[in-house]
Amino acid sequence: MSNWQIGPPQLIAISQCTKGLDFSPLAHWPQGLPAVAINKLIIAGFNQDLAFNHEVELNQTDTMVKIFRSLYSDLSLAEIARLCQRAQQIEKFATWFPLEPLISAFGLQPSAFFYQVIDAIQSLPIPMQNWCAEKKLGAQDFAPLLAAKGLDLSQLWQNVVSLSFSRSQAVLALELVVDLFLLGRTAKEIGLEKMAWRAEVDPWIESLKVHRFPETYRRDQQTEAKMKELPWPGTGQARWARQGDRAGIELKLFVSQPSDLKKYIQSLRQIQELLENETDMKTSH
Repeated sequence: MSNWQIGPPQLIAISQCTKGLDFSPLAHWPQGLPAVAINKLIIAGFNQDLAFNHEVELNQTDTMVKIFRSLYSDLSLAEIARLCQRAQQIEKFATWFPLEPLISAFGLQPSAFFYQVIDAIQSLPIPMQNWCAEKKLGAQDFAPLLAAKGLDLSQLWQNVVSLSFSRSQAVLALELVVDLFLLGRTAKEIGLEKMAWRAEVDPWIESLKVHRFPETYRRDQQTEAKMKELPWPGTGQARWARQGDRAGIELKLFVSQPSDLKKYIQSLRQIQELLENETDMKTSH
């Protein structure tokens, strides 16, 4: 018996307990296993017929946290947002339920920013909340939502769920769409209609970048055209690529023997000289 168990739980009918904390966790509770309750508040296995009820003194918050934490190896931020919402709604238990210690037990800091993000997550449609839980989005991923009050993002949520966006696609799309709406663009202008195919997601996100950063896109296009004109070695493939706020040359080479590598290095030095000369000319002007 671990040191937090003050006594064996009592097996009782779940009808004697309160299920108001049901935050729809993604983890499946085994069908044949009774639910678990603390002071007749169900904390896991919300759809069972029987429950193991732990009677715990109301000031023993550490014990309550350890019981709860032992049942959930991990919870996403979206699941914790639902847990917070349910905990605040059950008035009878809100005075003693250890919500903030539980938040900390899952490695999160219950700060003002945290609660702003939690409020934003709670406003999302349930399918989108579930998607966020499955993808384990973090607090910073949701940050654009804090500036999105009053904006209609319902079509974006539908697209994310129905087309199974990746986490990175959804986070970037959210940031760009919110920025464009705040800049006065309409949903029609940025193509926020429901897309038909998964393959359309990346091209659409690229179009959002064009709308959001037109000058940067124009310069990148010009630079990419110049890169194609350079005498790249052999079958080398080079393109102008952007990673976050940085842009640069992405080069792909295939070397089958050491002599090829020597030729490639010589060619790359020539390209280096060309680029340096062009930079010097721009600087002199």
